[in-house]
Amino acid sequence: MNRIVVVILALFCMQLQVKAQILSEAEVVAKMTQAFELNKANKHAEALELFLLVGENTIQQRSEAERQVYVCSQTMACMCYESLKQYKDGYMLAKKLLQGKLNDEEQDDIGYLYAMNGYFYACDFIQSDGSERVDYGRCREIISEILPYADERLKDYALPKIPLSWYFEGVQCAMNQRYDEALALYGKALRGYHELGKVSEEIDVLKGMASAKNFLCEFDEAKQLYSQALDLARLEGLETKQMDVLTQMWSLSYTLGDMKLIRFTSASMDSLMKVSGNVKTKFAYYHQKGDEAKSNGQYKLAERWYVKAKNLAEETNQDQFAANKHLAYAKLRDLYVTTKQYDEAVVYGRKAIEEYQKQFFPDDAKYYLPYSLLADIYRLKGDKKNCFACIDSLFLNERKLKEPKERCHMYMTRASCHSMRTAKPSLTIKKRMRFYRPNILRWKRTE
Repeated sequence: MNRIVVVILALFCMQLQVKAQILSEAEVVAKMTQAFELNKANKHAEALELFLLVGENTIQQRSEAERQVYVCSQTMACMCYESLKQYKDGYMLAKKLLQGKLNDEEQDDIGYLYAMNGYFYACDFIQSDGSERVDYGRCREIISEILPYADERLKDYALPKIPLSWYFEGVQCAMNQRYDEALALYGKALRGYHELGKVSEEIDVLKGMASAKNFLCEFDEAKQLYSQALDLARLEGLETKQMDVLTQMWSLSYTLGDMKLIRFTSASMDSLMKVSGNVKTKFAYYHQKGDEAKSNGQYKLAERWYVKAKNLAEETNQDQFAANKHLAYAKLRDLYVTTKQYDEAVVYGRKAIEEYQKQFFPDDAKYYLPYSLLADIYRLKGDKKNCFACIDSLFLNERKLKEPKERCHMYMTRASCHSMRTAKPSLTIKKRMRFYRPNILRWKRTE
């Protein structure tokens, strides 16, 4: 924004005649100077307050000089909004300024701030955190508005957000078992990513489409979509994506009892593993082999594969692999539950909770949800004390949960723990279960 600073200095040098509404000419000049100094010192909130104050006193724009001061102060306010991450306010102010009288230089500067604030504001609408604020259509609308003002670098970030919003919306529909709607949204995402040349993202969408086809029992089409995704991953040399696709193809083939496809996917994974040094690929491979062994009742073999994955996850400390620990611990926890080794299941259940909670703040609604699984383990073990201790933890953020299915599962877990006692469940639990029972029956019917 050096050009803006030059304009202001020039105005000061020409002894600007400002017809202020509240502040005097000298006070306007002093406030602008002070605001620049505060902004330079990274005191953006204080600077913003002064820039807005100057704008209030020059909004009439009764002369060219006053117009320039107004535009400059509000441009700087947009910059402060961006620095303070108040993107909506910066977006709205810049949009308002673009509708006024501007020269070419001012148009470029404000247009850039409009695009930048608008981009980050749009991103707020596709956060997949269960927030009520999620609005995929609004995200696409804002991105489309700002694109004419975005430079090439910003476009590289902004354009993929449009197909990403279609993809996230499709995922949401799939989670709600609206698979036909999900497929239509996935199709839009796929076309958008293809136009942008985003092959990795295309593969993710194809996997989502295949999964939806699987739930619709359209298995041949699901196989075709997986094959298409695998071909793209091989063409681009994306080893991790290849392993992901092969893993899902194996799960489908195992469900269908398609021995030919089982042999193909297993052999393909083995071949990929021999030439790959990628940590994520190895991690996925170890878990896949563990899943295969577990599904065949070879629990000792499954344990060896899962332990290899756990060791790899623990040896790799980079943040990008942090989620691997949670998955590794969860796999071992579930295996030990299956083999009724409850002490070991408790150990890895607690480790899984520890890794899970690193991804959330303690006041997050989902922070304590994994205690449901740990409570079940203690119930199976016959440990009433620890079972109810887990239930107490599980319900710490209960009031923040808004998804009925999650709350229903919590009460089902609590009811299961009460079944360990000889006494009848409390009246409160019985009342809550009467409230959620219609939902349970509805979900069973839809499944």
